[in-house]
Amino acid sequence: MPNIKKILKDRMKFFSADSGYNSGEKVDNFFYECLKLLRNVLFTIFLDFTNIFKLFKKENSKILNDQGILFLKNFISNEKCDKAFQDINTLLEKYPVSIKNKLIKSKNGSLISYRSGKHDNGMIDITNPELEVNEIKLIATKLQKLINIVNSCSLRRLKLNRINAYINNSITDTRDFHIDTTHSEHFKIILYLTNCKLEDGPYSYILGSHKLNIYKYINFFINFITRKIQFDMTIHSKKNIEAYPGEKGSCIVSNQNGFHRGLPQNVGHGRVALVFNLYA
Repeated sequence: MPNIKKILKDRMKFFSADSGYNSGEKVDNFFYECLKLLRNVLFTIFLDFTNIFKLFKKENSKILNDQGILFLKNFISNEKCDKAFQDINTLLEKYPVSIKNKLIKSKNGSLISYRSGKHDNGMIDITNPELEVNEIKLIATKLQKLINIVNSCSLRRLKLNRINAYINNSITDTRDFHIDTTHSEHFKIILYLTNCKLEDGPYSYILGSHKLNIYKYINFFINFITRKIQFDMTIHSKKNIEAYPGEKGSCIVSNQNGFHRGLPQNVGHGRVALVFNLYA
């Protein structure tokens, strides 16, 4: 447990004339952190306020707006999922990343990375896999219905900007609940390419956490004081936590301003998913 009193005292030295903090860089960084905190709080208040007045007629739009997440079974055919999965495996055989070779750029521009560190150690993340796997391009054309649902809930028109493929095998320590942004709207469409049971580490979300949520503000200030990642949401309600196991072809539409995480896998288990990022 961090010594909050000591950290606060250290922070206040920035305002002391005889503190010895003469480095302009340190002062600038402190005020930059203050500005980021202010930005995060103000934009979150703005989103919380606008969510109150949204009215919906269509059921899926209402669910996404109220809960922050929408789960649809069998949205993409098994054949398409199997083809994309096989082609991703072929890509990884051609460009094998590892702890010793963490980042490889493919011939057509896909970026294949091997994550290492405290959380998600061993996870493989492919950015823009559609540059190498044509089946992923074809799948993306089938998502317009979901993109329309997202835009019925967003303040601005969002579009598909980036695709990732996440390959998780025996990742037993994943990042805790977090958000992806505060100062913009960001939605994800997550497609399971493989069957995903609880032991395979499905996606998890705290229902309604994208809306007015005192825990979000508590985390902002504690993260600021303790110099943690601002978007970590480790303090949260234990209520309304839902996990989303599903068969291949199932889609999750997620508001990334809400508290979410990927659950850890049991050893010997894993999942492969495509992630379609929507933002303005």
